[in-house]
Amino acid sequence: MTALGIPALLAGALTSGTTGSSLSDLQSVNQKLSDSLAQKSGISIDEKPTNITRLETTPANTQSPASGLGIPLITDVQAQVDRAAPEINEGLRLGISMKQTPYLTILREFNNKTEAMQAAAELRKIIPSARAVKSNTSYLVIDGGKPRTKSEALLRAINLQKTTSLKPYLLQAK
Repeated sequence: MTALGIPALLAGALTSGTTGSSLSDLQSVNQKLSDSLAQKSGISIDEKPTNITRLETTPANTQSPASGLGIPLITDVQAQVDRAAPEINEGLRLGISMKQTPYLTILREFNNKTEAMQAAAELRKIIPSARAVKSNTSYLVIDGGKPRTKSEALLRAINLQKTTSLKPYLLQAK
């Protein structure tokens, strides 16, 4: 058993090292492609990590399918539990993970909360995922509720630039 275990362990360690190097190379190529694509598309990228605070929980015009029926007995329901899910311990699981820096696609920027909230409500007519948030220095209208990888956020910004009159940009989130 030991005779087979040591070579397998060494083979696994060598494979993991090679895989880690390959992931690093892929991440470097992805970074270069994203930067080149952003430059050619005219989309700026703010690499300074920024704290974001949500100003709204859900869009004002979001309704459940049942609320349009006019039946007072059917209401919107939300499942919520105050305790964490139980941990499932299935033994040791080893693997390689790659954490990517999160980015937000910024649609508009404002100096006050009211303007940002109004703009988010107006933009939701054409971009249902528009949300108003507060950053370190200003109020923003972003696309989507959570940060994306740089390449995903960039592709979304390019798509929005082509289909709307907006000039979106990317902002690194904390």
